Amino acid sequence: MTEQSRVAVVTGASGYLGSLICQALESRGWRVIRFTGSQAEAPGQVVRYELAEPVTAVAREALQAADVLIHAAYNLTLTSAADIWRVNVEGTRRLLAAAREAGTGRLIVLSSMSAFAGTTQLYGRAKLDIEAITVESGGCAIRPGLVYGKQAGGMAGALRKLTALPAVPVIAGSAGVYTVAAEDLMDAIVRLAAAESLTPEVISVAHPERVTFSALLSAIASQEDRRCRFVPVPWRLVYWPLRAAEFLHLRLPFRADSLLGLVYAAPGLLGAEQLASLGVTLRPFSPRA
Repeated sequence: MTEQSRVAVVTGASGYLGSLICQALESRGWRVIRFTGSQAEAPGQVVRYELAEPVTAVAREALQAADVLIHAAYNLTLTSAADIWRVNVEGTRRLLAAAREAGTGRLIVLSSMSAFAGTTQLYGRAKLDIEAITVESGGCAIRPGLVYGKQAGGMAGALRKLTALPAVPVIAGSAGVYTVAAEDLMDAIVRLAAAESLTPEVISVAHPERVTFSALLSAIASQEDRRCRFVPVPWRLVYWPLRAAEFLHLRLPFRADSLLGLVYAAPGLLGAEQLASLGVTLRPFSPRA
């Protein structure tokens, strides 16, 4: 099968990572079918898809045509455990079951470095369950590091907004986070999608050198040519006001649960051997990437 004839279904295709994945695949000659709940216009074939809803007949037909499903959809607006598991975990279970029934060739699901044994973060615990479903379904779960690049988005985008404040709170200055350049992550995902064979497992896609939160903020501020005053703040003084605001259903650029992902970092990386076998290389952190 030539790369030009390959078909990929990408869920969450209108999101930050989903849109980058679509662009990366199409630049390598793949035909991409975008699964999205967004009403925004998008190139190519678009299929309406919602994690909280049953998989439609149209979506199942697209999965039958797909050589790979890359599942990047996740509803980050939910804050209660019941809603998170009902929508994101069970929604993933339905999707992967539909993909297996449709005979989709390969399953790749985006997870998170927040997913590790012992995490107290709801997001991380939900992603752990999603990883287990993925591997049980014969797929690979990808744990990206904190993604940075020219297009601001995800956690790096939220931190970039934080550096615009007159005084920037350093809420986890001594904690180390794993990072990955967006370009490197996209290359890894495309290589995984095109590989002749993959062992079902969890794969961390991040440079092995940790970056402290304070160094991360300093680098992002430098990239934006901002001179910031950094103020150390105990993380709980930020966490509980965020939780209170979420209880009042206020829309915030940063979630309390996301803060836990910075305070309690992943203990290590997984799946390096499989990445190396595909020729994947990951550069150390640089805000200029």
